[in-house]
Amino acid sequence: RVESIQDARKPKEITFPKLKVMVPVTAVLVAAIVVMVLFIREFLDQRVKYPTDLGGVPGRMLGAVPALGDDPAEPRRIEMVVAESPNCILAESYRQMAVQVAKGRQAAGAKTLMLACPMPGSGTTSTVLNLGACQAAVGQRVLMLSANMRRPGLLRALGLTPGSPGLGDVLAGADPASVVMNVRPNLDVMGAGTPGSRIFERLNSTTMDTVLQWARDHYDLVLVDAPPSVVAGETLTLANKVDASMIVAKAWQDQRGLVMKLASQLMDSRSTFLGTMLNGMRMTAGGYLRKNAEAMAKYAQHTPAFGGSDAKLPAPAEGTGTCRRAGDAILPGD
Repeated sequence: RVESIQDARKPKEITFPKLKVMVPVTAVLVAAIVVMVLFIREFLDQRVKYPTDLGGVPGRMLGAVPALGDDPAEPRRIEMVVAESPNCILAESYRQMAVQVAKGRQAAGAKTLMLACPMPGSGTTSTVLNLGACQAAVGQRVLMLSANMRRPGLLRALGLTPGSPGLGDVLAGADPASVVMNVRPNLDVMGAGTPGSRIFERLNSTTMDTVLQWARDHYDLVLVDAPPSVVAGETLTLANKVDASMIVAKAWQDQRGLVMKLASQLMDSRSTFLGTMLNGMRMTAGGYLRKNAEAMAKYAQHTPAFGGSDAKLPAPAEGTGTCRRAGDAILPGD
């Protein structure tokens, strides 16, 4: 027997889900998950991205060169950008780095400098070319030596015939002076050699010591383009034969651990470790790096050495001029 106690009442409001509570809580949870994922991803990503990532690497921070696409001057290629596009940001960055390298090299009394990198594609060849152009511009006699027997790139970057006689042929008995080619005033290059002569085991020989000594006697600076240390063991062999060494690290590619390892290995070698430079740094995100780049590019527009003119300088604001009196003459101020 069923007895009705009370008629069912229709609900006046939704008890679940309550949007006023669920929407904010869901938004907070989603934001927290996104932040956590980004944090974990950044924590696990050990690539070198900015100069601050190299703060723990032994040695000095020699400089940072931005990526080619971040230069407002739009240079065509990074090889020889100092000589071909002297008014661009990349060229100025290389010139600033050359000052730091020269300071460290003079302190160590070094004439032979090896440029090494952890992984392929870090930019040692382009750094050798532009650093050599900087030093040649100040009157030093510079030799760029390709010691990468596995994948040489110096001659190809200069537009010369790959496979020409070079270091490999010299290690086999050829005269060093016969394989040297002149690129620009005070700037010479010695390639890796003909394909059949590129026996990289010969880099660890007394003949290589003789070649480097010949280079010291005939040049003010010898830049050695070494192969990547991860794929070639002769990099550490060369480090024990040259006077000084430095690392070229590629932004968003090379791992901090590999850079640290290579720096420690170079510090244990006979050469003086000068420091590390960062190549291919991105500045499109803005910040002070982007502002510095824009100021650098704008300032270069009025430099006569780069094709500018003093007549293009902005006029001073009205009423800001000053005068200086020297005796009875009134000289306009700058």
